[in-house]
Amino acid sequence: MDLNQDSIVDFLYTFTLMTEFSVNSQGDNRTGGPLTSGTVIDQSLADYWQGGSQTMVQWIRLLDDNTVSFGPWAGVDNGYMGLEFEADEQTYYGWARITTDYDDIYVVIHEWAYESTPGIGIAAGATGVIPEPATFTLIWIGGLGLSICRRRRTNM
Repeated sequence: MDLNQDSIVDFLYTFTLMTEFSVNSQGDNRTGGPLTSGTVIDQSLADYWQGGSQTMVQWIRLLDDNTVSFGPWAGVDNGYMGLEFEADEQTYYGWARITTDYDDIYVVIHEWAYESTPGIGIAAGATGVIPEPATFTLIWIGGLGLSICRRRRTNM
């Protein structure tokens, strides 16, 4: 997966002999998961990030045809994988939405996104910039001002 389309692979996803789904983070890139929709992916998740090669889920089919799974994605049908990657000596944050099927043993990466401003987080599932708290405050104050103006006009 080349998130920012700079021709450098950021994350290599592998599915081995229908028994293991793993991620190999290239360079200093890191990943983790699963996360729920709306979780902000940024530097505050420092303890969460893992680099290098890691097994996300491994399936073992037992003799009685039951399947047992291991790893952080074991038993998770749908979730977001947080992504932290380096480009031009800057850190970027993103996500990939993943579903897994434990009966047929497969993984699907449906979509992904990243915040194009370095160092700024992105909410899992979001496709645009996360406004800073000050932006929300300005929008709220503007809305309050408009409602006061509207009331004054209707009272005159």
